[in-house]
Amino acid sequence: MEKIEVFSKALSQNREITIYKPLGYEEYVNRYYDVFYVFDAQVSAFPKYVSAMSEILQGDSHKGAIVVGISATYLENPIYARNHDFLPEDYDVTGKGSYGNQKNFLAYIKNEVIPYVEDNFRIRRHRTAVGHSLGGSFVMHCLINDPTLFDNYIAVSPNLSNKEERLARGLENFDFDQFEGTKFIYLSHSEENNEEKWKGWKSANERAYKVLNNVPKNSNVQVLVEQFPYEDHMSNFATSVNSAMRTYFTTILPKQHAEFSDDAYSITIRAKVPNENDELFITGNQENLGNWNPGLLKMKKVSAFERELTLRLKDIVEFKFTRGGWDKDAWVKSENGFNNFNSVIRPKEGQTYSFEIETYSDRMLD
Repeated sequence: MEKIEVFSKALSQNREITIYKPLGYEEYVNRYYDVFYVFDAQVSAFPKYVSAMSEILQGDSHKGAIVVGISATYLENPIYARNHDFLPEDYDVTGKGSYGNQKNFLAYIKNEVIPYVEDNFRIRRHRTAVGHSLGGSFVMHCLINDPTLFDNYIAVSPNLSNKEERLARGLENFDFDQFEGTKFIYLSHSEENNEEKWKGWKSANERAYKVLNNVPKNSNVQVLVEQFPYEDHMSNFATSVNSAMRTYFTTILPKQHAEFSDDAYSITIRAKVPNENDELFITGNQENLGNWNPGLLKMKKVSAFERELTLRLKDIVEFKFTRGGWDKDAWVKSENGFNNFNSVIRPKEGQTYSFEIETYSDRMLD
């Protein structure tokens, strides 16, 4: 876990974000991770739970995900608290003329938090937002008003009734056909559909359910709407996030990992081999990488121990080195040893990416 304090230009405030990194992040430098942005991280259980589930549900503590906890703040003069972030500018948060700051908070996420994370951590292309209660309302606001900011939207127990059911109306007018690539929208409520306890929520919720449940099943927008009436407002977070993340890892993630950027980049991949007579092949997740054929694409010998290949590839690049077969795949050096995980690159035009091979699977048996 890494806490970072920043001064936000968009908010004119000092703010805190917390980065939860999976086990082995520092060691396995050739691995990239999915990223979850979790709101209300001042409730530390929220981002911790998402981080833990990212490892448990993938069945591998070394996979996990990067989880970015976005905390609220509290200021006394002038008054500013968590609800100001999530509520719109025409909503009097305190009832005393202190209005919401939703627009600037969205700018903070979009122009400051996300660029910082993407510049400093090894993450994959697709972003997931997770919010609870008004945090979930903000997630739905992002979907409706800035739909490409995230690829996956997990809204747990959001209030959709504010301002004459503005968010529910926004969903009714939303164009789901605008998306390219696989998207995931998850919406859940617990006891909030009990009209006696939660005045005005049921009507807005049912409007949203109707819209989302009518998204065509063959659409690239995958939707899951769930109700857990036996949960209360807080406990619904654990139940819903568990369900949403299960669906994401089993159904959505494989599709998104198979998607590439529109642009291609010319890059050079260089590898140092352990023996000067080694013939080295590279294969990976794109046609220009041989589509995982381990003996198709031979790298050029540029010196006794160096092999190199310049390729035009799309983001994201995933590959392995071999000596021509899967029984001869390479074990690549890392910070604290070596491993035979797939290597991942977020390509940048003209860059050279260097690796050093320790050995190969067949030689480890010698």
